[in-house]
Amino acid sequence: MSEQNNEGSMESFAELFAQSEGKQKRRLHVGDKVSATIVMADKEFLFLDYGGKGEALLALNELLDNEGKPLFQIGDKIEAVVISMKDGTPLLSKSLKKGAGQEALLENAFNSHLPVEGKVTGRNKGGFDVSIAGVRGFCPISQIDSAFVENGDIYVGETFNFIITEYKNGGRQLVLSRKKLLDAEKAKKAAALRDTLVIGQEYEGTVSSIRSFGAFVDIGGIEGLVHISELSHARQDKVEDLLSVGQKVRVQLTAIKEENGKERLSFSMKALEADPWSTVDNEIHEGDVVTGKVVRLVQFGAFIEVLPGIEGLCHIGEMATRRIARPAEVVNVGQSIAAKVLEIDSEKHRLSLSIKQASKEYQEELAAAAEAKVAADKALTEEEQEKAELASFMKAQKSQKLGTFADLFAKKKH
Repeated sequence: MSEQNNEGSMESFAELFAQSEGKQKRRLHVGDKVSATIVMADKEFLFLDYGGKGEALLALNELLDNEGKPLFQIGDKIEAVVISMKDGTPLLSKSLKKGAGQEALLENAFNSHLPVEGKVTGRNKGGFDVSIAGVRGFCPISQIDSAFVENGDIYVGETFNFIITEYKNGGRQLVLSRKKLLDAEKAKKAAALRDTLVIGQEYEGTVSSIRSFGAFVDIGGIEGLVHISELSHARQDKVEDLLSVGQKVRVQLTAIKEENGKERLSFSMKALEADPWSTVDNEIHEGDVVTGKVVRLVQFGAFIEVLPGIEGLCHIGEMATRRIARPAEVVNVGQSIAAKVLEIDSEKHRLSLSIKQASKEYQEELAAAAEAKVAADKALTEEEQEKAELASFMKAQKSQKLGTFADLFAKKKH
């Protein structure tokens, strides 16, 4: 019996020792989130059991309502964040708001580079006013986003996470950056994505910025350029006519290059579209008169877009009924013009057009030529008829002069 009691005592002691060891191993650091149980309260603090050696403190006023009545009961479990360590005792806070521990929280967030939540309350010269835990902070306009800011008003009233880059005067002077957080997040995603990139692979991305030569698309921490010529098979004069910042798009990775020690990605949206030349034979036919837009002038003619992504060449010799020295004498870029389809080669992506043959002047010339031909044919027919009648008459006259064989024989006898 005594042996059983001894064994039980040994087990209890072992359990207690294990629990004690567990508590000793439970070490908190500033910024840790903990689940703790309220075990006691005094006039200033709540004492919480967080599973470690000793107890943690939380300012009492964090759990009082507007009338000063408690919003807790002993034994309640709460979630909180370690905002400082005072003589080995963790000081907790449920939220970033005015109250005990505010200055310590902001200072520790600054020293530990921990993100803090703030609301953009307004704009000022050079940036934004941000309220963090009731303290006014300043965020330069260059630090509110990772991309260039065109309209700062869209950020006012929004709540974001920030990094405190400057902490002065006990937290009364704060300089903040959201860009540093976004860039760090972006770099983390980029590192994970970079090893999976495959030329020819399709990716979903977001238009991050627009330039005159194309659009930059972010596919998850990595940006690449879609050149204006790769936006669509249809010719684009302005990127803004097709895309806008923040728009979701699908792109194909076409190239990865190293330039000046930086990685450059090239994307294409056009590569994901169907080739318009594959169906051109169903859309237009040789002999058709189509209307298109002049997109480019060259020395030997003009290129005309007759369908989205389908351009044809009108040679300078087919631009007018008169002789011209330059295509600009007849058309201008951007002009809408009618042209006749002379030849289609869908395999070689070639289309021959004629502005001249679709013109009213040319049609009138054709009509006049046709009338002249009819008149000439008619005149020729009448002349040939007269010749035939004359030949018949001459033949008849000759026959009358000679007479028959009997007449000649009779004349000979006399």
